[in-house]
Amino acid sequence: MQPFNVGTAFGETIRISFRNIPVFGPVALAAAGILMATETVLGPQWVHFDFEAGLTTTGFGTFLTFLGVFMLVVIALVAVTTYGAFQDMQGRKVGLVESLTGGIGNVRLAIGPGALAAVAFVGLSVPLVIPGCLALVVLFVVVPVAAIERLGVWASLRRSFDLTLGHWWDIFWLSFFIGFVGGAVGIGARIVTPVMEPVSAFVLDLILNSLCFVFLAVTPTVAYVHLYRAQEDAGPAELQSSGKTA
Repeated sequence: MQPFNVGTAFGETIRISFRNIPVFGPVALAAAGILMATETVLGPQWVHFDFEAGLTTTGFGTFLTFLGVFMLVVIALVAVTTYGAFQDMQGRKVGLVESLTGGIGNVRLAIGPGALAAVAFVGLSVPLVIPGCLALVVLFVVVPVAAIERLGVWASLRRSFDLTLGHWWDIFWLSFFIGFVGGAVGIGARIVTPVMEPVSAFVLDLILNSLCFVFLAVTPTVAYVHLYRAQEDAGPAELQSSGKTA
C-alpha cells in the first residue's frame, strides 16, 4: 500500500494547479467573477448590522442566498476541474475544450452529494466548529468520488467516508495548508490593491481569487487519488485499468 503523505499531496496539488493554469484558469476566472459580482450586488444588503435589532431577516436571507450561490459555484468548479486533474494524475494532459467537455458532465453527478456535504459542513459549523471540521474532512472527496466512480448521492457520501477513514488528520492538514496558501494570497491582495487604481485593483483581485480557486478545486481530486492508492494499493496504471475515469 502507498501511505498517504500530506507533503506529497500538497506538492502535487500545487504542481498540477500551475501546470494546468491555461486549462483550469478560465473556469476559475468565471467562478471568481460570478462570486465577486454576486457579493457586489448582495453584499450591502447583509453587511448592515443593527446592534439593537441584530441581523435583519432580509439581511440574513440575502446572506443565505449568497452562501447558496457560493456553494453551487464551488461544487461546479470542483466537478469540472476533476476531469482535467484526474487525467493529469494518470499522465495524460488535456486541453481546455476537452476539460470542459468532460468536466461539465460531472456537474450533474456531483451537485447532489456536493450540496449535501456543503449543507452538513455549514449546518454543523454553526453550533460548534469541531463537528463542522469533521464533516469537511469526512466528506472532502465526495465530489471526485461522484464524478470519477459514477456513484449516486448516498453512495458517494458513504464512499467518501470510507476513503477518508483513518486519514482524517491527513485531510485536515492538507486542507489547512491549501487554505493557508489561499489566505496568504488574499492578504497580499488586500495589502496591494488599496494603493492601486480601481480597475487595476479589480483585475488583480480577480486574478488572485481565480488562482486560489484553482488550488481549491484541484485539492479534492489529488486527495481522492492518494486515498484510493492508500486503500486499494493501486498505482496510476491500476487506477486507470480499474475503470475509474472522470
